[in-house]
Amino acid sequence: MADYLETYAATFELPVCLETTVEALGQQDGHYVVETEQEARQVTAENVVVATGAFATPNVPAFGDELDPTITQFHSTAYRNPEQVSEGAALVVGAGNAGAEIATDLAATGRRTFLSGRKTGSIPLSVFNSRPFWWLGRDVITADSWLCKKIEQRSRARGDPLVRLTERKIQQAGVERVARTQGVKDGKPVLDGERPLGVASVVWATGFQPDYGWIDLPRLRFDGGGYPVHDRGVVPAQPGLYFIGLPYQSTLVSASLGGVGADARYVVDHLRTN
Repeated sequence: MADYLETYAATFELPVCLETTVEALGQQDGHYVVETEQEARQVTAENVVVATGAFATPNVPAFGDELDPTITQFHSTAYRNPEQVSEGAALVVGAGNAGAEIATDLAATGRRTFLSGRKTGSIPLSVFNSRPFWWLGRDVITADSWLCKKIEQRSRARGDPLVRLTERKIQQAGVERVARTQGVKDGKPVLDGERPLGVASVVWATGFQPDYGWIDLPRLRFDGGGYPVHDRGVVPAQPGLYFIGLPYQSTLVSASLGGVGADARYVVDHLRTN
């Protein structure tokens, strides 16, 4: 994928600005103004496509700050290998795909590993990688269908189904499944039922939350989940502003590499004709 993107940019001579963080997006004199971290560098444009995707800001419970400072803690996005985790028992909070994979990785080192969270269910890898699954996800289960809305509600409440692993495989790997983590008491994580857990490390596999605080546009609105109000990536109330890679933007798989293409084509067609 990285090689493809590099070749794509070179082939079309795109002026890609690497290692450049966008700090603000606003509007001035009828143009969009993009401010970057580089001093005095601004980019003006007639149109802006926000493609920051669905995994913007790591979500860590506020009570994480109450953990004893001797407990190593970090979000799953920072996890690379078991060496990052302190010696002793480890708690992985969040039993979705990231949490399950990290927990089994840690358990393989022989350390006592707890995986906290609701069961999310699972989809066999053979089904997930099949053409029928992606045909359904891209062409049938559209964002406005009752089935997609039901799946979205379930996903936000319980997380996405496991793909490579199953609950059985997780337990066979030596991982101890425990209840949800609901807070901290005396510096230790507390599970449902007021059970404190003595661990040396906590990995927060608790997903992400949208963060559009850097966008200051008067007519842009957000829904109850914190995502921009749009019509398949087009923001009618804010002409020239577009989004790509949002969860359930138009289909079940809009936020994935396998599903974003259709939305990208729609946005580009709209740009060409407006």
